[in-house]
Amino acid sequence: SRVVHSHMYAQLCYDIRYALNLGPIGGLLLESHELLEELMRVVALLEAMHPMARATLSHVEQEDTAWGDAFALATEVTHLFPFVVGGIAVPSSSSDYKESSARAEPPSLASWRAMRLRAAKGVKTAVSYHLPMHRLLATVATHGATVLDLPAGMLLPADQGVLCDLADDEAELLEAIAELPTRLQLACAQKRAHLWVRNGYSALKQAALYRTSLFSDVGLAPDLGVLQLCLSRLGMGRFLRGLLARWSLP
Repeated sequence: SRVVHSHMYAQLCYDIRYALNLGPIGGLLLESHELLEELMRVVALLEAMHPMARATLSHVEQEDTAWGDAFALATEVTHLFPFVVGGIAVPSSSSDYKESSARAEPPSLASWRAMRLRAAKGVKTAVSYHLPMHRLLATVATHGATVLDLPAGMLLPADQGVLCDLADDEAELLEAIAELPTRLQLACAQKRAHLWVRNGYSALKQAALYRTSLFSDVGLAPDLGVLQLCLSRLGMGRFLRGLLARWSLP
């Protein structure tokens, strides 16, 4: 679209960051379930945006030039997340205040589950560098661990208990959360092995930007954070089995 191609959204994202930088406004966002649901809906529209499939039989006829617009849009939106979660809580000596703040939206796993799974449909054999729902979840977990000083078991609103006692539905949810970041890491490994050369320079350039220090804080770092969080809840055995099952990424 013209809005995306001309980067007209950049000023809007800047204005949102400026507003959310004010503590009272950030607090109002978190208190409004309607605004949070709207935020989640908009972010979910970008989940798994511009998916790519590896060309195996022949080279692509034309270079994909739309990836740059998609990468810029996803980067601008991801830069909003620290300002969004900044209103969850300020450091407090009250443990009750910390716990109640940490359990506030965004994102509750119930709404996150529905929107992420909906957005992931149709990309079962493709890879996308644009996973804002995952990166919002990573930002919330990082805020809880570093600012609120919460234990690992509270970073996701799940039932407390030992890892091996995970309910099947929760374990399946965690595996679904880990699906797209896992596929992306495997695709990056394939690119380093020169298995994506038939896709042209677009695949190579995205992989290079994804890992560079300039953009890794909004891409690679939160994706690895989500995978670490899933690993801590699922346990090494189940997580490793899922990883090996996807090793031969199509």
